[in-house]
Amino acid sequence: MKIGILGGTFNPIHKGHLFVAKEAKRLLGLDRVLIMPAGDPPHKDEITTISRNQRFELVRETLRNESELEFFPYEFSHDGQGFSYIILGELKKIFPDDDLYFLIGEDSLLSFETWVKPEVISRYVKFACIPRNDGGGMSVSDLQGIAKIYKKKYKTDFIILCTDTVDCSSTDIRRILYARKSLQDSEEKLKSVLPEETYSYILTHRLYEAFPITEDGAAFNFTAAYEKLQKKLSPHRYRHSLGVEDTCAALAAAWNYPVYPARVAGILHDCAKSLSDTKYFKVCEKNDIFVSSAERMAPYLLHAKIGALYARKKYGVIDEEILEAIRVHTTGKPNMGLLDKILFIADYIEPGRDKAQDLESIRELAYRDLDLCCEVILKNTLDYLRGSGAEVDQTTSDTYNYFHKLVLQKRKEYIHG
Repeated sequence: MKIGILGGTFNPIHKGHLFVAKEAKRLLGLDRVLIMPAGDPPHKDEITTISRNQRFELVRETLRNESELEFFPYEFSHDGQGFSYIILGELKKIFPDDDLYFLIGEDSLLSFETWVKPEVISRYVKFACIPRNDGGGMSVSDLQGIAKIYKKKYKTDFIILCTDTVDCSSTDIRRILYARKSLQDSEEKLKSVLPEETYSYILTHRLYEAFPITEDGAAFNFTAAYEKLQKKLSPHRYRHSLGVEDTCAALAAAWNYPVYPARVAGILHDCAKSLSDTKYFKVCEKNDIFVSSAERMAPYLLHAKIGALYARKKYGVIDEEILEAIRVHTTGKPNMGLLDKILFIADYIEPGRDKAQDLESIRELAYRDLDLCCEVILKNTLDYLRGSGAEVDQTTSDTYNYFHKLVLQKRKEYIHG
């Protein structure tokens, strides 16, 4: 069997990607074409504009009704940056008897020898290159000359596909999306380059909206935040923060809350987690932050209140919804807002968590009923604290009582119509 693999960040996926994949299938006589979104690609910073989960869901939704192309989320479970020689080596083990064709663009072909271990990659796949069609690329004959040299050197096929392409790029599409409120013709432009399912998903889940949530009126800089947090937090805590960010994005999309601020809350929720107990108390005293008796017994609880302070002072966040969600993400609070609940739940269920009971059912519940999910998490937390003899923060008890009554009321209303 001949299998084509089109990888990429797909940020977002567009008509050009689909056209190239279908043309490769036709010209090469491929039996299958797998569309494989990158996990955390090593060479692209723009991936931080939406979460990994959102990119994968966007591709899944786009391909839902595509009979010629298959959504292949192999890299979703990969931690860290997935280099091609690792991913393609693993795919060859999955498809040992098949011919694999890695579909690449002209720029990738020209930079092939700068890839990590190109000689290893060449053992696993053949290459099919789609030339540029914007007037800025090389001639087909020149590309074929390079392909001939590579074929001799790397002992695998490098095929130049002679076909038209759809003139669009993910970078340009993102620029239009971020500025779409001020562009009269943005809808027409976007519909010309985005599949209908893609455009509908982006609008429904409010992806690529630039929220001016910092003191200088600029959008939050995720790349700078990642760099700072990696220096401040332990590796385990940093991975947890990334997991919470991704889970916040998924829950935000599911409950129609803007993904962008949800991701900010997720990545910063533990930004003060690295402080010592002494430092926690000093910061609270200096900034007139109330410390409960439970927090005096367990100072680590203060990382939420101080985290909100640091999110504002050290990361420039002024959006009060984000700051409040960070402030209450450990104890919760009665009558939590939507973002409060999203962060509170995401902190408990992110993929790196594995110790709490009934985690899989709670993860499923988070996408069905946020209030019931909060009640279950709070009950489990209270049971654990009381069982361990730890002092329970009164706010946690009050929050549980609030959600318990709310859930009972909702059940009552359901039963009585």
